[in-house]
Amino acid sequence: MSTNDLNDDEKATYLIGLAVRRQLEQAPLTSETRKEIEAVFAWIEQNPMSPSDPSEGGKLEAAGRRLFVWITAVSIAFIAGVGIIYSLYKLISTETASGDSEYMNIVKEHYPFMIGIPSAAAAAIFVVLLMRSASGNIEIEIPEVIRFKGAAAPILFWILCFLAMIAAIKMLW
Repeated sequence: MSTNDLNDDEKATYLIGLAVRRQLEQAPLTSETRKEIEAVFAWIEQNPMSPSDPSEGGKLEAAGRRLFVWITAVSIAFIAGVGIIYSLYKLISTETASGDSEYMNIVKEHYPFMIGIPSAAAAAIFVVLLMRSASGNIEIEIPEVIRFKGAAAPILFWILCFLAMIAAIKMLW
């Protein structure tokens, strides 16, 4: 049996069961002890360990995470929208004595830096959060090489999304 699919509590229970089994095997063998050992072995073979369904607490925790992800995604979209509206306002309203907008000149010269990179960062986090809320925890694995899970996988996925968007901006600009 593989313990890879078990959570920490299930692994602990499995290891305790193994310890009890070893103690039973080392106990003095009387006819009564032998019957008890055979009953325990039969029960273990008939009831193999398997990942359990999430408890009510686990379901509530998952619902809370989903809610947090959506609140974060909406907040990022709102902040990005406010930033874009502010940038457009500054482009239109700020003028120097010569009639040109100083802010507009900066944005025109450095548009990918001023608008593209922050937008790519917001879009990448939005993609990661949307993927996590739709399909649960993110795991990235290169067979026989490396495996990312837990907090490392979403961070790596964000970096990959962000770099892909930056590369697209660089190629198209």
